[in-house]
Amino acid sequence: MKFSFQSLCLLTIMYVFIFFSAVSEANIDLNDIRDGELLGAYSRYLMDESHKFDSSNLPPASDKRWLSSQKEVTSLGYTKANVWLRLDLENTSENEDWFLEVSYPVLDSVDVYVQYENHKEVYHLGDRLLFKERPLNHRNFVIPITLPSNEAANVTLKVQSGTSLQIPLKIWQQAEFHQLQQGNLMWQGVYFGFIMVMVFYNLCLFYYSREHQYIYYACVFASFVCFQATLSGFSYQFLWPSFPFWNELALPIFLGGILLSESLFIRSILDLKNKAPNTAKFLGACAVLTVITTLASIIIPYRISIIILIILALPINLTGLIEGIKQWLEGNKIAQLFTIAWVGTLSGAIALSLSKLGIIERNLLTENALQLGSVISVVWLSF
Repeated sequence: MKFSFQSLCLLTIMYVFIFFSAVSEANIDLNDIRDGELLGAYSRYLMDESHKFDSSNLPPASDKRWLSSQKEVTSLGYTKANVWLRLDLENTSENEDWFLEVSYPVLDSVDVYVQYENHKEVYHLGDRLLFKERPLNHRNFVIPITLPSNEAANVTLKVQSGTSLQIPLKIWQQAEFHQLQQGNLMWQGVYFGFIMVMVFYNLCLFYYSREHQYIYYACVFASFVCFQATLSGFSYQFLWPSFPFWNELALPIFLGGILLSESLFIRSILDLKNKAPNTAKFLGACAVLTVITTLASIIIPYRISIIILIILALPINLTGLIEGIKQWLEGNKIAQLFTIAWVGTLSGAIALSLSKLGIIERNLLTENALQLGSVISVVWLSF
């Protein structure tokens, strides 16, 4: 088969165009990225099931084992694999001071390798390390990147965790990042303060009425606020920054506290011991299993304990909802109030659980659904 000179020139131009298009698609131009934009769709990841790779022997970027996420957040559920992510950055803007943020603070190990044109920087992060070892005093994992205008850098991350393996990557101009954190801290402070006021309010109601449902409800939200503060990284930053071992145990222990106090609260407020004794026994059995799993979390892998607790959460909450609806239809006014409030918390809990299991995509709504649902629930039911 013969080609004319014109055909060869045309083919050469086409191949050059395809090559440079591929390079352009692979690079992330920081000038085109919004502050705080999630980078999952721009990144590629590699699943290392056998833990055989390190930063020196990774396959080249063209290797088919590097997969495109196609989602804003790379979310792989619970896995024992090491996950490698690759970002190719170039900066055509005037700003040279950036932050790369991994906004999921309960990941066990996050190693970050930043390859500049003339040098390489390495950061070892994770919630199993002392908090003071982080390059920035922040609840999330934040890595400074200095990239002068018209220069490029490659960022490689190695992530391993017993928690749900979600890797939300964001890029920020440093000035914008610091400015946004002020508003975020204010909102979180208002939220945690509000929940603690409602906990104290229910403790006061118990003190004056001696009705047990008030103290159970106070325990639900005391455990909940501790769980939420740990999940979002505030506890490790402000309460126990020198105790990574306790930080590892805190999530299953606080989740167990939520489920135990929920079981007791549902039994009490709906008077299940008298109105539905079999349901009361079922919730009692769930409470016992919760206690056993919570205590066992000290010695069994985090992944196992947290999955068992998530599985237990669904029947406990669904039982409360079904029994509440049943008594509501029978004319129980308290059951009506309980059911409306419980829908808020249950919806948030289901959204968060499905997100952590990797069944639905992690996004702003799923990450804050439990907080929003809890506010609706605690206000409504306290009335």
